[in-house]
Amino acid sequence: MATYLEHYNCTVSDIDFATEFFLTVFPDFEIRGEGNIQEVQDGVEYNTKWRHVGTDSHYLALQSTPNNMELKGDYNVYFNHLGFVVDDMEDTLSLFARMGYDKVRLDDTHPYRIRAYIYVFDGLILELVEYKSKVPSEMNDYAL
Repeated sequence: MATYLEHYNCTVSDIDFATEFFLTVFPDFEIRGEGNIQEVQDGVEYNTKWRHVGTDSHYLALQSTPNNMELKGDYNVYFNHLGFVVDDMEDTLSLFARMGYDKVRLDDTHPYRIRAYIYVFDGLILELVEYKSKVPSEMNDYAL
């Protein structure tokens, strides 16, 4: 398996509309998973919906604004990160470290995948994923 772009993560103003749009224009897409992220920042509770829409191997990671706040910006969509599948997380992270990119947030708590977020340049974030399974239902498990 080679490194490949797996997903594009963006914030949209209406997650239900965006979902329906992509399910309509790409008939082979389906909702792979969805949920809510709840967090507290500076004493304020925020709720953000997320939804993965695509195929077993590629998808769009859509998310709402926290508490459905209005999007601000010229294009009304915020790019968040690119997700790449890698063969060997340790080797890949060592390449980034040699280049001076050592600000990494690692999540190895899932039994079927390891994820790392690397903050590279110009605000770009890369999510790297190493799968420990080739079974789609395990790779795309969101319940754990």
